[in-house]
Formats: sequence, structure tokens, C-alpha cells
Amino acid sequence: NWVRYKPDNSAGSKIFFINENTGFIAKATLLKSTNGGLNWFNSLSNQAADIQFLGQTGFMTQQNGFIYKTTDEGLTWNSYYTGGTSAGTFYFVNVNTGWVCSGGNIRKTTNGGVNWQLQTATALPLTISSVYFSNESFGYACGGYGGIIRTTNGGIGINQLSSEIPQEFKL
Repeated sequence: NWVRYKPDNSAGSKIFFINENTGFIAKATLLKSTNGGLNWFNSLSNQAADIQFLGQTGFMTQQNGFIYKTTDEGLTWNSYYTGGTSAGTFYFVNVNTGWVCSGGNIRKTTNGGVNWQLQTATALPLTISSVYFSNESFGYACGGYGGIIRTTNGGIGINQLSSEIPQEFKL
């Protein structure tokens, strides 16, 4: 059975629980619960686009080009500029290595979000909006204009798989 817990009237875009009690909702502000979702409070008063945790280390993006990192389950957050005009969905395979969709491109970090390298350019015939990696080498990205791209070497070489796909996909 599903039990409805609604922190307020606005919907969240992403939810992530570290364990059965501690969870986060990415929305107009980053909300946190420490009692299994019964009660929610603001953890970070910035507009959250995506969230992911790996143990006590968590990452959150917002639409201003920054990614936020915590190493204490969301008690404190540090911000790092991704290099793009916006930062949307992202995926980390460990606490150091991750990719972010930023300004329609993909950027990669190997030092926990402190520095980011551009891996794609807008010359690709699609606007990247979602990314997923199964390990440090193998990943997919997709987005507007009906395309999916893939890498087998961490983003150094990116191959377009298809452009015959509906207008937009998200992973």
C-alpha cells in the first residue's frame, strides 16, 4: 500500500532516500525528512533540480549552473560552478566521478564536483537533458530533438545512437 505524505501544495521533481528515515525532495527548495517522510523541512533554500546520494555524500543541482555537495547527509552544503549557464540532471558513479547536463552539454568531474570539463559541444544535433552512467566508462545521455548518445570510455568519445526517437527523453 502507498501512504500519501504531502509536505505542501507544490510537487517535487526528484526524491532520494539515504535510508528508511532520511530523505530529500528536490523542488522549489530542497526538503529533508528525518522521520521517513512524515515531516519535511528546508535543507537548502535554493531551487533544486536533481539530487543523488552515495552514502553520506550527496549532490544537488539547480538551474543556475551550480552543483551543491554535502558530506554530512545534508547538514551543510558547498557550491561548485559547473561551467555552464544551468545545471540540471546529473549522475555520479562514486563520490569523485560524475557527469552533469549543463547548458545543453555534458560536463564531467573527477574530483567530487570541484572542477568540471566540457565533454560535448552544442554542435551535436540534440540538447542534452538527462545522463546516466553504469560505471566510469559506460554511459548514455538523451534530450530534446529526439536523440540518444552513448560513450564507452567515460565521455572522451561520444557516439550518437539514434535521432529517430520522440521529441524528448529523460532517464
